Order: sequence, then structure tokens, then C-alpha cells
Amino acid sequence: MQTTVTHQESRASAGDIKRVMRHNYFIDKNFQSAFVFNMLLITGVAMFATALVVAWFFVYFMQDRLSGAIDTPYLIKLGTILFFMAAGIVLWTIRRTHAVAGPIFKTRKILRAAARGEFPETPVRFRRGDAFQALAADLNACLTAMRAHRQPGCPKD
Repeated sequence: MQTTVTHQESRASAGDIKRVMRHNYFIDKNFQSAFVFNMLLITGVAMFATALVVAWFFVYFMQDRLSGAIDTPYLIKLGTILFFMAAGIVLWTIRRTHAVAGPIFKTRKILRAAARGEFPETPVRFRRGDAFQALAADLNACLTAMRAHRQPGCPKD
């Protein structure tokens, strides 16, 4: 039995997917959270190394000229700056991983539907800026071949 999704149903479900994906920060939670952790780790190591170099510079070259002491307001300012930097890195990373996780999510959803015999009537397209743009053409060719293979009278392997 061949089931084909109508154009209107396809557009409605695509709109629903877009609405759901717009409201979710994480499309693929495992991939995106691992990527965020890696970015925070890399940035933290880089900030720590930079702090060590700057501290070494001040102690070695400006030892006699240091007049200030590190007090509580200074630490609060430093903590606030580090917090906002980390938050910015997390938000930027999540936003950038959407370009990878979005096409993967859409491809998996389309392939699961195709396995059930439901083929989209319109060609698959990814959002501008998404990774794997070339994958859309390959996916469309695969869906066309699958649809032709399911047609009545087509020889089965």
C-alpha cells in the first residue's frame, strides 16, 4: 500500500516542525550539549593560559610597580565578566550547532517517513546557512528512487 502525503499536509507538518524547532534550543541534545561542553572547555583552557601569561608578565616585569591589591569588588567584576563570556559562548555554540543538528533532524524524519511509504511531494530543502546543503540533492534523488521502486509493476529485488 502506497501512502503519499498531500501538499497541504506536507506544508502543515513542515510548519509544525519549524514551530517546534524554533522553540527548542536543543534539536539534538546529546550532540549539541557535547559541543557546548567542548567549546567551554577549550575557551576555559585558553582563558586560563592567557591569565597565566599575563600574571607571569606582571610579576616578572612589573614587580616593583604593582601598587594595587586584589579586593572583593575586583573579584566580583572578574566573575561577572567570566559569567557573561561563558553564557555568550554557550548561546553562540547552540545557535551554530543548529546548522548541523537541524539538517540531521530533518533528514532522519524524512527517511523514517519514507520507510513507512510516505514521501514528501516537494523537494527537500534545508535552511540557508545550514550545513550539508549538498545532502538535500542526494536525499531528493534517493527519495525519487524509493518512490519509483514502490510503484506498482516495478520489479522487486
